[in-house]
Amino acid sequence: MVDAYSGIVEATKHDFNTYLLTKQQVLMAFYENSDPESLQVMSKLEKVSAASHPDLHICKVNHKNNPYLTARLLLTKVPEVHLLIKDKQWSAYTIDMDGEPSEIAERISKQLQNSHLDAGKNICTPFNFCGKMLATLAEASVAFDRILPLPRWLALLLIPAFMAYIGRFIIDGMYAMEARVKLAFRKDDN
Repeated sequence: MVDAYSGIVEATKHDFNTYLLTKQQVLMAFYENSDPESLQVMSKLEKVSAASHPDLHICKVNHKNNPYLTARLLLTKVPEVHLLIKDKQWSAYTIDMDGEPSEIAERISKQLQNSHLDAGKNICTPFNFCGKMLATLAEASVAFDRILPLPRWLALLLIPAFMAYIGRFIIDGMYAMEARVKLAFRKDDN
């Protein structure tokens, strides 16, 4: 889907998963419709795009409409631009959008050249279990909010308690499975 304002394609959860399979370099810009700073970032991205980096796929994400990608890419502010690069594995980098389009293009070029130097330093990344779990929880939280309209203060109390309970249940299950495996190996030794 292409926005009337710009020629940058709007990305969805499905598009993101497709990019992970088919692309090597993706630039994702998170924006808000009525935010003037977001419009300024989109304008700069259009100028940076195809001429500077023909292999770079550029897309945008409305952070309010896509909680999955917002959580998965660990969004900290709006607007924010992430450069996703696949070397041996996928890595995500935040791109500073201050300055002229030529300066931004230069920053992107440097990051593309140096991506292999600092890959894999984050514990929770958009490409490992942690990032996927955060995205799934964010998506479920929005769905839960639509189904059961709770006051925000009550949801802030109940949802973390519910998540802690589920986490404890999973951990207890892992310990029980470990005990069964140990017991099975002891029986085999006898």
